[in-house]
Amino acid sequence: MSIPERLSDLGAATGFFRLHSRNRTEIRTMEDWRLHREAVNSGWVPGKSAWETANAWVGDGKPLVPADLKVLLTSHESTRKLVFRRGVIELKTHLHHRPPSGPRNHDLGLWSNDEGAFVGIESKADDGFAGTMSNQIRRAKETLRSGGNTRLRTRLEWLSQSLMGLRLIVSSEQTSNGDEMVRQQILELPYQLFAGVAGTLLEAKACGANLAVFAVHQFRTHMTNDKDIEADSAILNSFASHLLFSNPASCVPGGATTKFEWGRLIGPIWIRKRCCGDERWDMPTDVPLFIGKSSNRSHTLTANIVLLALRFSVFQSLHRLSMFHKEKSRQTGPNPQRPLSAGERPVWSLNLPCVYACSKAVSMSKRTKAVTYQRNR
Repeated sequence: MSIPERLSDLGAATGFFRLHSRNRTEIRTMEDWRLHREAVNSGWVPGKSAWETANAWVGDGKPLVPADLKVLLTSHESTRKLVFRRGVIELKTHLHHRPPSGPRNHDLGLWSNDEGAFVGIESKADDGFAGTMSNQIRRAKETLRSGGNTRLRTRLEWLSQSLMGLRLIVSSEQTSNGDEMVRQQILELPYQLFAGVAGTLLEAKACGANLAVFAVHQFRTHMTNDKDIEADSAILNSFASHLLFSNPASCVPGGATTKFEWGRLIGPIWIRKRCCGDERWDMPTDVPLFIGKSSNRSHTLTANIVLLALRFSVFQSLHRLSMFHKEKSRQTGPNPQRPLSAGERPVWSLNLPCVYACSKAVSMSKRTKAVTYQRNR
């Protein structure tokens, strides 16, 4: 029995959003997430994707859909009214023929109330999209050359043919010039994006969903830099452009280059019917696919602007306080002078009460910015 089937009674029994681990343990807090996570390829530290994902979803002590993901889903009329009942952290979807080999590991899988939609989430901080399809082909060749056993080559061919309609493991003499150029471009796309989209579509097919969403949730933290994030964004744009070129989509004219906007879904994309072996592993042709990327960037920028404004306010108040002490010293010192007239006097008295409050606010803002870059709920 699949995880969605095992948890369906749990989701229907309550009227609020619930998260579970793969072993059905309920996740309500950061500590629950840490104890029941099974991924070993990322550290549990602030700024890394695993910690940031957990903080975004259960940082308030109960499961809540992050505001930045809500913005992404409300950007399209087909997903605007989605209400989620349940989700599974680190959900595994088996890819091609022989489970449990070669699964797709979603950072989070979400099902809507009526099973009408499935959302597969790929979370990113400073980790990028890892190896390309060509890297994976070389890895498979090395494994076979050393006497090992792997079905990675079969899986790579299945992914490329199912989603793009193009074989990858062929010689240049077997393809036309145009196809060879496209093949070389696809070889340089990340395997993780192919697996993410395929896993999302297969989960939607398994639960009978009416639509599927593949979302990249980008976290900007003190451990990331904008150049790497923009490079990853360009890679996602390239992948989506090839996917749109290979499959009909009502959102973009055929052959058009895709330019993602943060917080906006692209779709629907309808995957073409392609027989790639066992029918169980064919991509659903009647499930519209949406792709998008969300980011906590807007919240980070807002925090930076507020921090700068507070710093300026504190500086201004301290400056006026200094002027006040100088004026007092001028009047009461060894050589007292006449008081300044009303027109000459600095307006220090209006801002003194703000000094303590602004200093406290700056301290709190710095602490929040350095630790989590949390979203505003």
